[in-house]
Amino acid sequence: MVLAKCTGCDERCTSKPFNTTFSWRRTDGLRKAYRAVLCVACFTSKVVPLDLDYVSVESLKCPNCGIDTEDDYDAVYITSFIPNYGKRTVESPFCGACAANYRVWVLEHARELEDQVGATGGPYPDVSGDDVLRALGIQIR
Repeated sequence: MVLAKCTGCDERCTSKPFNTTFSWRRTDGLRKAYRAVLCVACFTSKVVPLDLDYVSVESLKCPNCGIDTEDDYDAVYITSFIPNYGKRTVESPFCGACAANYRVWVLEHARELEDQVGATGGPYPDVSGDDVLRALGIQIR
């Protein structure tokens, strides 16, 4: 028995929990991230089904309902620290409706993380290619 309670089911974990971060970009481009501590059962039911290998020639499909999301997906990014294994990342190309349902569960069972722009906040939308080259010390003509 572990002291930590699972934020998914609110039961005490029987083994070391899975620290899991869920993130996505809102329509305005702002990154949102949430942290959950999950037991084996909650991790197995909420994260493992999303850990799919997409072959480069395959069309993307919603991991929940299976519709084609190649040209229009609403991604959820998951980073988990699995006991005795390490870091595992998952990218899920949900359709809009399934992404909304999944995010509701995350909002109800995880705590929001503060914005960490520059650390894990992803690319800045207003940085130009010239700015990047200058930052790398490359002269622009």
